[in-house]
Amino acid sequence: MENDKKTFDPLNAVGIFWMFFGILVLIGIFFSTSNLGRLMNGICGMILALTGLFAFMRGFRNRKRKPAD
Repeated sequence: MENDKKTFDPLNAVGIFWMFFGILVLIGIFFSTSNLGRLMNGICGMILALTGLFAFMRGFRNRKRKPAD
């Protein structure tokens, strides 16, 4: 019989935080007055959001692979 116990992977929490923070930075594009500010908010927001998505997916994959103790 398999053990169906869920394990906690910190990458899930970190990924969710980075995605949320990246989305907030992307929303900051609308409040910037200069084109350089918009460009920097877009680049930094995308980096944060994509890194967060990558961390979340990696944590999800690790949780599926790792057997629960």
